[in-house]
Amino acid sequence: SPDGGKLAVSTGEQDIYVVDLEAQTASPVPGASDPSVPEQMPSWSSDGNTIAFVVGTYASTPFSLDGPCDIYTVPHTGGTPTPLLGASGDGFNYYPAYSPDGKWLAATAGKPGRMGEVQVWNVETRELALSQPVSHDTVYGVRWSPDGKLVAFGCPDNTVRAIDAETGEQVLFQGAHND
Repeated sequence: SPDGGKLAVSTGEQDIYVVDLEAQTASPVPGASDPSVPEQMPSWSSDGNTIAFVVGTYASTPFSLDGPCDIYTVPHTGGTPTPLLGASGDGFNYYPAYSPDGKWLAATAGKPGRMGEVQVWNVETRELALSQPVSHDTVYGVRWSPDGKLVAFGCPDNTVRAIDAETGEQVLFQGAHND
């Protein structure tokens, strides 16, 4: 959580839990703990009120997602999960991450046969503001720069990249790692 008192985590049962660090308790998030589907990759909103997460259709092992995935949001205290339309129902959508100001949600995405996009969504209107193709394969782990101007991510070609969150222009390409 933004205040540092709680963590949102995925469990081996593929559910989203909130861990209260002071009380040393872990509780499933109602609306993000359906035993019939895998739920993973939770991300707190900057105001601490909402958790974005990924709902998969199939997971062969814990912490894997083997089919199409959707992005949902739910109040941090639980409730009815709400799909992020356009990032649900038709593709592979992963790694949601809220911008530092909470106005934007970035995610990796792609439709079958067209992977490798970074998308930026307007949180208030729930509309797609940017869809930037960056690779021909899955894109991993989007994160925002502290000033909210850049979105960084990894690619399976062993590169780390960053784009301008408004224009999609690539501003960093680091291809030196091999792990």
